Amino acid sequence: MILEDLGLELGLGALYFILILLWLFFYTSTKRDPIFKYFRWGMALKLVGGLSFALIYKFYYGYGDTFTYFTSAQILGQIIIDEPIYGLKLVLNITDYVRAEDYLYNHILVNYFNGADTFTVIKIAGLLSILGAGLFLPTTLFFSIFAFLGQWKLYLTFVRRYPHLKFELALAHFAIPSVIFWGSGVMKDSLVLGFFGFLVYYIDMVLFQRKYKTIYVAYILATTYLIYLIKGYVIIAFLPAFLSWIFFAFNAKIKNVVIRVFIFPSLIVGLSVASFYSYFLIENYDEKYSSENLLNRAYIYQVNHYSENDIEGTRSGYTFGQYEKTLPGMATLILPSINVTLFRPYPWEIKNAVMGITSMESLFISLFSLFVIFRIKFRRLMRYLGSDSFLIMSIVFTLVFSFIVGFSSYNFGALARYKILCLPFYISTLLILTKEDQIRESLKQFPSRNTQR
Repeated sequence: MILEDLGLELGLGALYFILILLWLFFYTSTKRDPIFKYFRWGMALKLVGGLSFALIYKFYYGYGDTFTYFTSAQILGQIIIDEPIYGLKLVLNITDYVRAEDYLYNHILVNYFNGADTFTVIKIAGLLSILGAGLFLPTTLFFSIFAFLGQWKLYLTFVRRYPHLKFELALAHFAIPSVIFWGSGVMKDSLVLGFFGFLVYYIDMVLFQRKYKTIYVAYILATTYLIYLIKGYVIIAFLPAFLSWIFFAFNAKIKNVVIRVFIFPSLIVGLSVASFYSYFLIENYDEKYSSENLLNRAYIYQVNHYSENDIEGTRSGYTFGQYEKTLPGMATLILPSINVTLFRPYPWEIKNAVMGITSMESLFISLFSLFVIFRIKFRRLMRYLGSDSFLIMSIVFTLVFSFIVGFSSYNFGALARYKILCLPFYISTLLILTKEDQIRESLKQFPSRNTQR
């Protein structure tokens, strides 16, 4: 049991919730820009999502990684309070872990302490737990706020390019149910959601808005490093999207159509080579991201999840069937993996309440995708995408990320959490493509999508 005094937990949790809402109201009331009304209701939804996450995990599930993270964070937070210098050295990785490990073992905790990914979450949660009075509900609310601030930065990055779509983009970034719920708890997913929003925002500021500030570069390096520690595959997925963003922005600056026709194939080849070389560097830096290890791990996940599904009949596993554990074999699963991430589970695959909610969301995304395809038509769709390097980045990230998580999860429950990072990109892209008039107007003002509005 994490919550020794349930009354105190619920009471202070409610107090924190009310105080944050009051701050939110007064903060947005001082802002003249109408866009902050989306900040208000977006954060309010996020706080509700965080509160729902905490209460459902506490009273419905009763177990989960969120409790392990938080229990460890409580202890780390107490270490920081008792011995601030030693505690901060632990957080900054500039001292040994022997004393802290003894402290954890003496409190009969699962040894998540030594893993770089889990301990990074614990360190951040430990600092936030101090603000949350060492309580689970307030700490969850602070995780929700951090995730939302990153989402807000990503939203601003989109709005800068598509100012006519403020409301539509707010829906895509702040109103997706799975993002509200799964991206609001004391989990890796909430932190990566926040950090990734900051990363994209500051890359845009430095490279495309030409705001050359040292602090922005520091933010880029710090967020990249932290995302890599927590979920390194996110950086792998973002690399080809980032390179596409740069390459196609360069191509858009070339005014001569003939030159652009000759340059375009070179850009494609250059993008492919750069993406492969970037992955090669990561693979050599950390062997857990080698193609052989990734294939073996994905195969093990498939066997475990799907066999449990067959035996117990209550699991939410899925399978792609037999395939060769080679890169060509993995390539045959690109489309099925993207499909399972964005459009499944289908209604007839529902086996529990969580899958039912996820299926409804996936069904909406499927229908909306078909609507956009039929309305825009394939040729016009390619023309719009080809004229907008930012949209290309968005769709490339969506597809690569969807493939990675769809191929490696083999469980709809886990996949519902993992995929939340790409959903705002995908839904935003669909919404932008449905607004043809705004696209044309935006193209006139920002032909290369590189000018600050």
